[in-house]
Amino acid sequence: MFKYLKIGEVFTLDKVLMVGGGLIGFIFGGWHELMGVLLVIQGLDVLTGFLVGVKNKGVSSKEMRLGLIRKAGVWILVIFAHMLDIVLFKGSMVAQMSILMAFVFQEGLSLTENLGNLGIIVPESVSQYLAQVKNKSTNQSEEE
Repeated sequence: MFKYLKIGEVFTLDKVLMVGGGLIGFIFGGWHELMGVLLVIQGLDVLTGFLVGVKNKGVSSKEMRLGLIRKAGVWILVIFAHMLDIVLFKGSMVAQMSILMAFVFQEGLSLTENLGNLGIIVPESVSQYLAQVKNKSTNQSEEE
């Protein structure tokens, strides 16, 4: 029976996308706009970090690898926060939103630092605002 089945008949693109979408929906609780923002800022942070390394003639694959591992860890924490939301908050995205906001500001700070190291003038008010909001979200998370 199975010898007549072809891989293309079982794993069609629409089935793979359907299963993948369902998995993403379960793991993340759907895709929120803030997740896209975090993903873009992380990508820009990696790019600017690489450019800083090139500028300083010190591109380190070890540092890049550790940075990517940390960024993957952020997404593991986002998944964990969604699971907490399911258990504690009936899926209302309380924990996940606070985690996403905290990391958007943390990655934003890192991005502005990298841009400053590249000689790009970042208004002090932007850096101060990012630091202030990050500190507030961190302190609020610790109080809860």
